[in-house]
Amino acid sequence: MTTQKSNGSTVARKPGSDESGIVILDEISQLSNIDVETEVATMVENIPPSLVRVRIDHSPSGRHRMFIDNGDSYGVDQEDQVDVPNNVFTGIVVYSQTVSALWVEGEQIPRYSAIDGKVTSRPGSEIHASQAKDKARLFVLTFLDSKPQLVVFNLSPTSIKHWRNHVQRLARSKAPAIAVVTRFSLDDIQRNSYRWAEIKCSVERVVTQDELDIAMSLRDECRQTFGVIVESDFDDPGDRVSGEDD
Repeated sequence: MTTQKSNGSTVARKPGSDESGIVILDEISQLSNIDVETEVATMVENIPPSLVRVRIDHSPSGRHRMFIDNGDSYGVDQEDQVDVPNNVFTGIVVYSQTVSALWVEGEQIPRYSAIDGKVTSRPGSEIHASQAKDKARLFVLTFLDSKPQLVVFNLSPTSIKHWRNHVQRLARSKAPAIAVVTRFSLDDIQRNSYRWAEIKCSVERVVTQDELDIAMSLRDECRQTFGVIVESDFDDPGDRVSGEDD
């Protein structure tokens, strides 16, 4: 579906949607006197970064799904979600954090939040610490489409143990996590009437020198940039409690 504008151009819209028009990237590239990459970088420089995320869709039938969540965009050729082939994802973990939060449905900020044990929420929020949910927040350098890309992968409480075991095995092997490509795969778990997927971790290979150079520079950037918990860290099913649980 298209909508005619006063200047004679058309804007594509999603069928049955009143959302803003879809942007045709090829048309933008034909505009003169504009450096698109510079303009976009300047436009978002004062906005907290929003990285692509790896997510898991748990299925009661066991057909779990690992996918790349690119986030909403206006690009007609850009997919919001892309399945990870064979539910196996590989990359270099350049930085990791333990994030904790008690987030209540409908509230804009968590009642309690902490990163690596350091409280990041308001004073006095520690009374909710025992109720908080823990996750491992991994910043992973991937080479999707043969180009480096930093993505966020949040591991749920049931998968944290696998990540920690992986780190301990690396430590005993004198192998820094940033020096290997880690392989993440899904493991189907079924207990009683519940069925879910857990993330298993293993070593795919040792990194190349070029990959290590990129990873090291990104680690410094992550340390300086990602010091807060955002909504997308705790928006998976079961991450938030209802207000009735107070």
